[in-house]
Amino acid sequence: MATRMTRLRWLLALVLLPAALYAFGEWRQWPWVRAPLERWLSGALQRDVAIADGFGVQTLGALSLRAGRFALGAPPDGPQVRRRPESSESAPLFLRAEQVRLVLPYTTLLALWRGSPEPPHVRSLDVDRLELSLVRDASGRANWRFGNDPQRSDADSRPPRFDRLVVQSARLWLDDAVNELSLVANLKTREGVALADSKPSGLEADAEGGFRGLPLEARLATSGVLPIAAGANAAPLPIALSLKVADNELELDGTVRDLLHLSALEARFRLAGSSLGAVGDPFGVALPTTPPFVAHGTVSKDGAVWRSAVAGFELGSSRLGGTFRYDPSQAPPLLAGELHGARLALADLGPAVTSVGPQERRAPAANARRQRGRVLPRQQFNLPALDRMQADVALDLKRFDLGTDRLAPIAPLRGRIVLHDSVLALEDLRAGSSGGELRGRLALDARPEVPRWHADVRWSGVELERFVTVPDRQAAAARAGAAAPGYVSGLLGGTARLAGSGRSTAQMLASLDGSMQMWVQNGAISELLVELMGIDVAESLGIVLSGDTRMPLRCAVARLAVDAGVVRPEVAVFDTPDSTLLVSGQVALGEERLDLTLQVKPKDVSLVALRGPLHVRGSFENPEVEFEKGAIGLRAAAAIALGAVVAPLAGVLALIDLGEGETAVCNDALENLRAPPPRTRRR
Repeated sequence: MATRMTRLRWLLALVLLPAALYAFGEWRQWPWVRAPLERWLSGALQRDVAIADGFGVQTLGALSLRAGRFALGAPPDGPQVRRRPESSESAPLFLRAEQVRLVLPYTTLLALWRGSPEPPHVRSLDVDRLELSLVRDASGRANWRFGNDPQRSDADSRPPRFDRLVVQSARLWLDDAVNELSLVANLKTREGVALADSKPSGLEADAEGGFRGLPLEARLATSGVLPIAAGANAAPLPIALSLKVADNELELDGTVRDLLHLSALEARFRLAGSSLGAVGDPFGVALPTTPPFVAHGTVSKDGAVWRSAVAGFELGSSRLGGTFRYDPSQAPPLLAGELHGARLALADLGPAVTSVGPQERRAPAANARRQRGRVLPRQQFNLPALDRMQADVALDLKRFDLGTDRLAPIAPLRGRIVLHDSVLALEDLRAGSSGGELRGRLALDARPEVPRWHADVRWSGVELERFVTVPDRQAAAARAGAAAPGYVSGLLGGTARLAGSGRSTAQMLASLDGSMQMWVQNGAISELLVELMGIDVAESLGIVLSGDTRMPLRCAVARLAVDAGVVRPEVAVFDTPDSTLLVSGQVALGEERLDLTLQVKPKDVSLVALRGPLHVRGSFENPEVEFEKGAIGLRAAAAIALGAVVAPLAGVLALIDLGEGETAVCNDALENLRAPPPRTRRR
């Protein structure tokens, strides 16, 4: 019996002693395991770990750790933290925390020991003060990546998953060379703290820094920090964000999942800035340079794809909207959608096509001297980097104002804006104005060092009297209580096939090649205008006294050849019952010089007819109009010379797409030019 009791006591001792030792360790919270734990965590995380001041561990149910101070270093082969250039303050190596209370399930410890790529699961983390430094260099190495796979992407590098996370205050340093983003942020949260007052819990953060060379300021407010760290499976988190990059401001109010990666976002937005181009440049989105703007609507993100419904977009006097989809996962990124609106004014797009480049801004006086005496804009286009993205956006505008009260607006304007392989084109162009329609294609090819421009358009049925207005004449007639018809009426048709190159309007026009042809059907012209072109003093004076009337345009047709920026009329005939007008000469767009001759052949007689060739010469800025000297005595000779060119002009008419009847009328007009001029009747 004694032997049995001895054995039982030894057995109880063997059982109770470890239990007692374990109970003693739990009571003392295992202070002697701090150094082995540091070594084990350092090996599991592959970075230095330091635990100090008030260390304690409890192991019942899960690993519970507390420490007055905890530090986690950066990976030894990862990017190094740099000292902030604007401050003497240094960021921590990776993470530094004070008064830390951490609870890890044993499944997490097992996964870390096995080197699992899954993000660690943290049951609870309470921190009084936290400092965190996130660094990524230009090669893509990031100090927030754990594990042995250096090729792992950010999408695979998830932050730890938390069941409970309470951070009283935190400071974050971010230096991301890939996105050219650097900032310092301060965060506060009262989430998970038992509140004795009525103040709401939640997260507040403010940050300042730089984004792609531009100053950045941001403020963020959410209902808590836990859903931010919980990943894409978290419940939607209410969010309010205010972001300012340079002169552009963005305000967001909505919900988000996984704020670190924005895998899911639904929000209302307001965006305002100095120019669309300034907004697009930091993100690699090719947008034109414009005046200041403001837009509002909704924005969402699902995975990598962004979507936006723009309810209102105000750009100067323009009022636009649209729906858009942006997919940065494609190479290059794709922008698709629809741009619509009630009104788009050409004046609001003026800077987009005549932007002053950096050299002109640095030397405005020299630029002014170069511009003196010139009419066509010579500033270089501020073309966006068209190779950064591709686009396919439908265009549907109810009204496009041309920026002058002398031309009717285009209404509507439809087409497709297509950007592919650095070629920007307006495809399927359909524009209406004054009862007519224009169709065709416009394109810019930015692949050559000097951009190439192409236009292939056709228009028909444009009512000239509605399209071209004379405000002064109409205003004077309105004051007199009468209607004032335009100087020319009829249905205008034509085609244009042109190509040019250059970085400014002047360069492009100076290099133009191609052809244009125009005609007017069922037209009429002011009798006063006809007599003045023929300088029939007697009849012009009579029309002024009795009132202007219209006479029919039997033929109005022109074909223009364009070669290296020089425009020459191959044929230009305007025939009325009273006179026939021919236009010859050239217009040099590059030199901005005019050299045109207008020859009128009358079909009636007049006592005071000074008809002769009318010359329009000089520069675009200062044109000069004069009559050929000795015209009265040389009218017969001029008529003979004019008849000599009739046959070639008639042959050119066959190249113009007129109806059979219209061609016959114009041929008759040219044949009439061969007849000798009528004799002046004497009284």
